[in-house]
Amino acid sequence: MNEEEIIEQIKKLKKLGPKQPELSLLKKEVFARIEAAKKEKPQQSPYFIYWPFSHLILSGAIAALLLFALSAAFYEPLNTQVRYSVNQIRIMAAGNQYRKAELALNFAEGEFERFSKNPSRVGSGELEKATAITNEELGKLNLTGEAGKYTTEECKKLYLKFDTMLHELADLAKKENAQAFLRQIEEYEKIADQKLNMY
Repeated sequence: MNEEEIIEQIKKLKKLGPKQPELSLLKKEVFARIEAAKKEKPQQSPYFIYWPFSHLILSGAIAALLLFALSAAFYEPLNTQVRYSVNQIRIMAAGNQYRKAELALNFAEGEFERFSKNPSRVGSGELEKATAITNEELGKLNLTGEAGKYTTEECKKLYLKFDTMLHELADLAKKENAQAFLRQIEEYEKIADQKLNMY
């Protein structure tokens, strides 16, 4: 007899109007049966689904994750997209604008080093995107600093580092005849020079 049937019987008995002591006894018996039924069921972990094929689902998820990681490591376009996505997440999670700009600049410098080893890919758009993100994050910096977060001197050092990288990028773009990227770099250099002149 399941729980619902027992409850239905109690309701019927209540309509008939048995005496209070009999109802109390019946109620105790029902609750005792419910408790016994609960104890017979295996305890389920709140973190894992008890299902006959749960180990297969878990294995499949791990295999899919490993396959994605391997393909991201060896397939360059996917690898690049994963790197950019991870960098964007790190930038968004940064605590203040200085940290965001610093992360963007470090990422752009890493991309610059990668492309310096294989300069024929300079016009592919990846380095340009990293440089644009860095310029955008640096543009949001408060040049006078923010109390308790970053100082004016730290901002200046970041802009000097970016300016140096832009000059090196311009040389690389000239060598590889990447004219569109060179024009973009020249615009960023103007902005960086204006900001540096404010110090």
